[in-house]
Parts: sequence; C-alpha cells; structure tokens
Amino acid sequence: MELKDRLALIRNEHGLNRTQFARRIGSTPKAYSNYELGIRKPLDVFVNNICTTFSINKEWLLTGNGDMYDLNANKEKADFLSEEHQSLYDKLSLDSKIFIIQFMKYILNMQELRQKTI
Repeated sequence: MELKDRLALIRNEHGLNRTQFARRIGSTPKAYSNYELGIRKPLDVFVNNICTTFSINKEWLLTGNGDMYDLNANKEKADFLSEEHQSLYDKLSLDSKIFIIQFMKYILNMQELRQKTI
C-alpha cells in the first residue's frame, strides 16, 4: 500500500469526501486530490495536520510501518477535550449549566432505552 492509498483509507474511514478532508487538514481540495492520486507528495505541514486531526501514526502514514492510529494521541486529545469542555462549562450561567445537565441525562436515558430494544 502506497502513501496515496493510506490517505484514501484515512479519508474513507472518517466518511469524508476529498473536499471535506482537505478542509479538515488545511489544504485546498485540488492540492489534496493531487496527494491522494499520487501526483504530488504532501507537504510536512499537511502530514502533521493529518496525524494530529485524525490521531494517525506518522510513521504508518509515511511508510506503512506500525499501527495506523497513534494511541497516545487519542489519550492526549481526550485530555484536551476534557479540559476544553470544562473551560466552556465554567463560563456558562447557572441556568445554562442546569439545562446542560438535564439534557445529558435525557440523552443517557435515550441511549439506555435504545440498548434495551436492541
């Protein structure tokens, strides 16, 4: 499997078309299409953006060696999201916080009901 094939695999696994994927990594659709078609090699900045955005192991992306996903990146991303969520929550008014908690409970109840019917 070549780099272009690994790019297509990542994009397809995330259910994105080329334009959507290009925008997620900060590229133009034309430039990204050239990468995925093997016409051009992606610049380092785009390789790094792909790895960061989708938690991809850089060595796997460039060479095919190792695991596709960087498991440490997922943990770091989850920690960051937790901090970001807490920061956003802290800025909410009391009424908004109560609404968010009630909404989360509603979603959890809906999930539990869905699980019981499966």
